[in-house]
Amino acid sequence: MIFGNTPVNTVSTSSGMSPQLAERMAWLVLLGAFVLFCLICSISSLGVYAFFFQSTIPMTVNAQIARGSIGLTGSDLRELLVTEDRQLSLGNTVRIEPGSQAVITVRDPEHDNQLVAMITLYENSALELLSAERPRFGWGNAYHQISFDRGFGLFEVYISAGFENKFSLFIQTQQGGEIRIARSGHYRISALEQRVEAHNLSGEMVLVAKNVPYGRSIPAGFTGVIETGSADIISTPQNIVQILENSTFTQSVEGFPVAWRCGNEPGSAPSGTVRIDSEEARLALRMLRGEGATTHGETFCQQGARDEDSPNWYDVSGYDYLALKTSFMVQYQSLDVCGEQGSECPLMIRVDYVDVNGTPRRMFFGFYAVDIPQFENPRRCTSCWQDHVNIREQVWYTYETGNILNLIVDPDQFPHYITRVRFYASGHQYDVRIGEMSLLAGSRQAVVNANP
Repeated sequence: MIFGNTPVNTVSTSSGMSPQLAERMAWLVLLGAFVLFCLICSISSLGVYAFFFQSTIPMTVNAQIARGSIGLTGSDLRELLVTEDRQLSLGNTVRIEPGSQAVITVRDPEHDNQLVAMITLYENSALELLSAERPRFGWGNAYHQISFDRGFGLFEVYISAGFENKFSLFIQTQQGGEIRIARSGHYRISALEQRVEAHNLSGEMVLVAKNVPYGRSIPAGFTGVIETGSADIISTPQNIVQILENSTFTQSVEGFPVAWRCGNEPGSAPSGTVRIDSEEARLALRMLRGEGATTHGETFCQQGARDEDSPNWYDVSGYDYLALKTSFMVQYQSLDVCGEQGSECPLMIRVDYVDVNGTPRRMFFGFYAVDIPQFENPRRCTSCWQDHVNIREQVWYTYETGNILNLIVDPDQFPHYITRVRFYASGHQYDVRIGEMSLLAGSRQAVVNANP
């Protein structure tokens, strides 16, 4: 029934909205709420997953000065000359002064400050720290990741054992090449002028040229080379002969290094000890003498001829390059410098050889960490060719002679045979850790190509 113009079956909402439109709006609100609920659940799930499985926390990075001083640049771009150890922040650039050396250490704060990586920077080198992170939880998918930028100079990288998976270290060089290290091992990097070289001494490494999305794997025992402006990466075997066996002391039997004969000189009571020790997850040979000793003692290890009647141990007459390299840390020494005669260094290295005329000769290299000026002890022993090297106590230091033949003025005194290589801790009380003792031989041209 119609009264006037108004249908009696039409019902309106209080807002004037038709029932059909109100129903549609209700469904839209319901669906929107459901979608929002799903989004919140998804975002929450992803957030929880990211937090537990992919989130990271920073690691502790320090610059330890082994010798001399470093330049440290902060976010204000002002460089400070530093002579003491410093903790690094992201964006800090470390530059090594001439005649100096420093070590950048990266430690895991969640595992008793375990050493993760150690990068030795030689003089006139520089690195900028970009990141150093570890997974927040041990079960996560995140990596231990360390990255540096604007690398220039010469670096030696040591990654502690135990990082065979989920680890990456990146070094972007000023020349544009990038080095990617993926596991525990030992690496040497040269980024000088128009050339980037990466030496894989042990481990896993990839070298990437500038503006190229892919890289080339450099196997252990090989060297990768990039010339500036080129996308080609050359990989060649390392043509340097390692004369000494077990030079990094990775092989041992009941704590004693394989291939080395170690002991104490007669009359060295109390006797020192020689043992393979793990120094912050890095294997090292430790020479220790304490017990309040106030008399001379000498603890040694050596390779070569077992007696003076067998001088022809290793023929080096076919090489025109011969170099000694060692990495060590003087934890403690009781004597000043190297004693009153300059012959009791906490670490001394002696290379015995027979020259081209058949004359037996010796070369000495000494290192010390304690220098008390008022004692005025000599900086060189009477048989030494050069002054002993002063380093900082309790910091790892790497020493390289360069070509030893350049130190010999008279060619008639060039070595024909190496008779013996002996290193020893000498003095009253000492605590020294040696991580490497190498004697390398090769051709000058091969070394120039490997270390421009």
